[in-house]
Amino acid sequence: MAGINILNTNTSSCEAKIDGLSYNSEDYDSFSITINNITKSVYPIVGQNYTTLASFSNLSPGTTYSSYATAWYTGHQYTFSGDAVKTKPEAPSNIDVSVDGLNITVTFNKGAGAEITLYVFSNMDAIGYVEGDIINVTATKYNEDYAVILQSKAANDKVSDTVSKNFSTGFNRPNDFSWSNPKVQGEDFNLAAIEWNGFTSRINEFREYKDFTTVIFPFVFSGDTFTAAMFNDARDAIYEMNPSSGYPFIKGSGDVVKADDLNTLVNKLNLIS
Repeated sequence: MAGINILNTNTSSCEAKIDGLSYNSEDYDSFSITINNITKSVYPIVGQNYTTLASFSNLSPGTTYSSYATAWYTGHQYTFSGDAVKTKPEAPSNIDVSVDGLNITVTFNKGAGAEITLYVFSNMDAIGYVEGDIINVTATKYNEDYAVILQSKAANDKVSDTVSKNFSTGFNRPNDFSWSNPKVQGEDFNLAAIEWNGFTSRINEFREYKDFTTVIFPFVFSGDTFTAAMFNDARDAIYEMNPSSGYPFIKGSGDVVKADDLNTLVNKLNLIS
C-alpha cells in the first residue's frame, strides 16, 4: 500500500516521497505531496515502487504538520494521508556562564520552537530542564573545570542538537573569618554555638578551596559542652592546610581553652591564600 516517506527533517525543512507504488505506477497521470498547505509534484521512477523526492522549506521549528498525497489516474483522484511531519526545535544560543564562588548562573537564548530546555552539567550531579532561559545550580568544588550541555525539546518531543560551554569555578577564596563576639585574652568571653558552627563551616570552605577533603565536625547546640576533641579537630583541620609554627598545643580533657587559643586558630585560617 502506498504511503508517504518523510526524510531529512530538520528545523525548517524536510523531504518526502511516495513509497509502495505498484510497478505500473507510470500509468498514473501525476502524483503530488502536500505539507503545510504547500503542494509539490513528484514523479514515479520507472521500474521502482517510489517517486522522486519533493523538498519543503519555510517550516516552523518544533512544529507538527500533516501530510497527504494525491494521485490522478485516467481522470480519477486518489488521496491518502501520510505520517506527521515533526520539525526539530532550534538549539539554544548565546550561552553565558556567571560564576560566584560555587554558585553558577547560566543564561541563554531559548531555541525557536522549544517548549523546554534540557541541561546537564559535567562533574556534578545536576540534570534537569527549565521552561525559561536561566539555570541556577551549585558546583561541588572550587578550582574545578565543568561544562554545561543544553538541548532544546519541542512540544512534539523532537530535540535539537546539543550545545555546550566550558567554565571553571576558579580560585574564589572564602572570606576571612571573625568571631561575632570578640575574644579578649584575660577577659571572660562567650563562645556561642552558632559561632563555633560558623567557624567549622568556614574551615571546610577553605578545605574545599584548597582541595582537601571536608571534615565532619559535630553540629553543636546552645548549652553543649565545649570539649578538647572539638578544639583539636578544628586545630588539626587548619594545620593540615597551613602547617607552620605558633599553633596552640593540643588540648587534653580538663585543659583550659583561652581567648588567644581561639584567636590563633582564626588567624592561622585567615592566613591561607
